[in-house]
Amino acid sequence: FEVAKRVIKMDDPDTAFKLINLGAIQSDCGRNLQEAITKWNSDHGTNFGFSKGHIKISNLDMRRLFFQPLFDKIKDHVDQLLLRKELEGCKFIFLVGGFAQCDLLQRFVEKSFDASIRVCIPARPGFSILCGAVYYGFDPASISSRIAPVTLGVNKAARFINGVHDPNKRIVKKDGTVHCNDLLRIFYRKGDQLTQESGITQEFWPFDDDQTFICFTIFSVDASTCMYTTDPGVQEIGSLTIQIPDVGRPDSERAIDVNIKVGGIIAEVEATYCRTGAKVKTVVDFL
Repeated sequence: FEVAKRVIKMDDPDTAFKLINLGAIQSDCGRNLQEAITKWNSDHGTNFGFSKGHIKISNLDMRRLFFQPLFDKIKDHVDQLLLRKELEGCKFIFLVGGFAQCDLLQRFVEKSFDASIRVCIPARPGFSILCGAVYYGFDPASISSRIAPVTLGVNKAARFINGVHDPNKRIVKKDGTVHCNDLLRIFYRKGDQLTQESGITQEFWPFDDDQTFICFTIFSVDASTCMYTTDPGVQEIGSLTIQIPDVGRPDSERAIDVNIKVGGIIAEVEATYCRTGAKVKTVVDFL
């Protein structure tokens, strides 16, 4: 497929591709392989062939079965991006990476979007990715901003709200008040624009008056919205614990500031006990 995506062309319908080397395999579910391919062709309207251990796929079938579904997903994704407020008035689309060398993809993108958007294709689109990686390795500041690939947050508890929170998450504090456990306090959402100096601080307080430490667990999730740390897809990527002395003082005097600063593919997490300035830090990889 790596070769096919570079050489396949719209105006070369007679080209066939040998994609799968089956070697000595001669049966499929008890049937002769040639018979299985013939049945597949009949059921799906394709023209697959089999010769010398290879399945041969025509240019037309290759485009219809392998490429068009990818192109449709690319268009859907770019359409969603262009709806974002920060991309209003977008004038350029750059095709980079190995797949950008595909003649079919280039033609598809050029005809799929508004004529006011110019499609730019570097002479060596695969090399553009390599150069970007090398530049970033030598000087991370060369990339001024990037898009958050995941949502980042920490665990928290909050007052329980009937009809909003899951009853299974209901917990009761020592003072008798009812709270919801396992909530995700979000710092960055997937899709947010991050700069090298990005840093967000949020304030927390002890759950119980006699609490002497707090453990913050850092989570990531491949979605822009999430309520609970136990939701599907949520992953624990790190943690840090900070001591909170002064038991008996009001909660307002025992606040903890948590700062998450994203840079590159890591996030620096720092918790500060506000009354004394004591700090605890950790670094997590969120990819």
